[in-house]
Amino acid sequence: MARFDAQRALIEGELAYRLKNIFSVISSLLIVSSRTETDLDGFVRSVTGRIQALSKANDFIVNVKSGGDRIASGLGDLIDALLAPFKRNDRQVVVYCPTVSVGEKASSALALVIHELATNAAKYGALATVDGYIDLKCRCEGDTFHIVWREVGGTPLTNAPSRKGFGTRMVSRTVEAQLMGKIERNFMVDGLVVTLDIPASMLQR
Repeated sequence: MARFDAQRALIEGELAYRLKNIFSVISSLLIVSSRTETDLDGFVRSVTGRIQALSKANDFIVNVKSGGDRIASGLGDLIDALLAPFKRNDRQVVVYCPTVSVGEKASSALALVIHELATNAAKYGALATVDGYIDLKCRCEGDTFHIVWREVGGTPLTNAPSRKGFGTRMVSRTVEAQLMGKIERNFMVDGLVVTLDIPASMLQR
């Protein structure tokens, strides 16, 4: 019984956290859209499209996490699906990813990580500004797969935050425990750089 209560509390906590994040992202999208759209109809179309895309991305995450069968055929497909809600134009999110298939467990873990990074970028980082953008590159070297998430044009960063929030801890735990990888965050003057080093074999699981 105690174990059941603990699991329920964990699920309820994560649900509350994700709902709060969704509302925060929508608020950020509204603010940024209001700066770039000059007429009401364009504003409504822009915001509606982004919210619908965000809903699809959230459905993807929930479905993958619950063991559903809508798994992206490749890592590039997964990344595109997750970042679509945050793109205002083709320049705002630049992705280079070689053709790499991903298994169910890897898809679930990477979906959570990428979505969390994008959410934080939309709330606090490069995607919260009109001119900011994300440069995401993937490459394989030997037995290690590298993912480099680079934010440019956001609020200048020189120091790491004094405390780690739930999302940051969740990302680290996911990368290290589920993907058996390593994560490094560098707070640069022109934005955040996050590097993931994952055993290539883990992507197939």
